[in-house]
Amino acid sequence: MAKIIKLTIDGRETQAVEGTTILEAAAQLGIDIPTLCHEPGLRPAGVCRVCVVEVEGRSRLQPACVTPVAEGMDVKTESAAVIAARRAVLALIMANHDMECLTCPKTRQCALQTYFYRYGLAESNFAGERREYPVEILNPWLKIDRNKCILCTRCVRQCEHQPAEDVLAVIGRGICAQIGVFEPEGAGLACATCGECVRVCPTGALVKLPSS
Repeated sequence: MAKIIKLTIDGRETQAVEGTTILEAAAQLGIDIPTLCHEPGLRPAGVCRVCVVEVEGRSRLQPACVTPVAEGMDVKTESAAVIAARRAVLALIMANHDMECLTCPKTRQCALQTYFYRYGLAESNFAGERREYPVEILNPWLKIDRNKCILCTRCVRQCEHQPAEDVLAVIGRGICAQIGVFEPEGAGLACATCGECVRVCPTGALVKLPSS
């Protein structure tokens, strides 16, 4: 029999099965913790840090999508520290993101745009020249605008589940990291043309071409 864990989230006592994440436990209470890299059904990544929460007794904020519940845990999802951390993460993303939202194919359906509004971010306070990339045709069915990509890796992890798996990958490291294909010349043959990578993209970075 699965062990039941008792915890408190935003002052509300709740129970969850052992192994449940804070994100999942909060969702059961109707508490919406923002996420960018998380997608139900995909292996967790915990890379975006937008879902951080405050856990009493822990010195650092915890990513809700990969942190399991624990007995007696007291979680705050919208404390001052949490909001400040989320705003900082979003401001960093904004500093290097194409903000032409009105012409974006995902405008008003973009998770990033939603969170900018939710946390009152109109512009980034991080100075520096924004990197710009040309829009690239990855294969006959798919194009990528890396100016909108936030490297959440949802598309890469989704691709792992498809019949023609591992078409998309993270190429390079650090600030040079980009979403691309393992073998560009064979990408058209390997791609299953399912469009799932486009569906899970939280921004307008991936677009299915009209011919597909």
